[in-house]
Amino acid sequence: MSVSAISKLAPRLKRPVFDALYFARFSPSRAMEIRRMTRRVSPTLPVGERFSIPLTERAPLQLRAGTTDIDIFEQIFLRRDCAVSLGKDPRLIIDGGAHLGCSAAFFAVRYPNAKIIAVEAQKDNFDLLQANAKGFPNITCIHGAVWGNDMPLMVQDVGAGSWSFRVAAAGTDAPKQTGVEVGGGVRVGAFTINKLLEMSGQERIGLLKLDIEGAELEVFLSPCDGWLSKTDAIIIELHEGHKPGCIAAFEAATGRYPFRRRSDTAHNRVLVRGV
Repeated sequence: MSVSAISKLAPRLKRPVFDALYFARFSPSRAMEIRRMTRRVSPTLPVGERFSIPLTERAPLQLRAGTTDIDIFEQIFLRRDCAVSLGKDPRLIIDGGAHLGCSAAFFAVRYPNAKIIAVEAQKDNFDLLQANAKGFPNITCIHGAVWGNDMPLMVQDVGAGSWSFRVAAAGTDAPKQTGVEVGGGVRVGAFTINKLLEMSGQERIGLLKLDIEGAELEVFLSPCDGWLSKTDAIIIELHEGHKPGCIAAFEAATGRYPFRRRSDTAHNRVLVRGV
């Protein structure tokens, strides 16, 4: 998620709109408690301290105070930025760039019978993703990065917040062990979408969500016909400002298949096959 995207969510002039959406998306009692935690409790906590909101009766969601976590929660659950009409429920959802798990949790609530593979590269985000996935047995968490091949990668902190860590090639001489620092970054495993599909045991990808901070360029420049031919819908945030060429690579790859562009969400482009 880009800095500009987050900044559009922040102005307090929009707060009454979000307050109303809490009650539109949740039961009155749950909306009041979630809003109390996000608006009254979280500002009193040290930056980065975790607090829980009652997303469902059995699955609380942990967020970090003083960060953009609340904005991301509101983007996913209030503005429904990942809500897509698919025609049929997906059996497999791949969530690339799952961050703290808001999108994975949204999918788990919306599609309780789907197998969800949530991939996150940055370690602190991944730890929170794992915590938030505990209440959803259909979510599998993978610590790694979605990439076009299995070359060594490193996670880079560009100083723009927890939502915008980026991955880059680490070089062929990088250590094989993940978690090792490499040239100002941290070594992380790479996962192609073909590999994730193979790991799932499913034949098709019902929904592919990608928010991978520019790594979509490598994904769509690499051979992708094997998995694109087996993908029914895509939700993607394209980061042309990070890596020029992302849009062209995405359009060239998906243009070979019968995808149709649906009404885009606030930050995502949406393609659905054959509708």
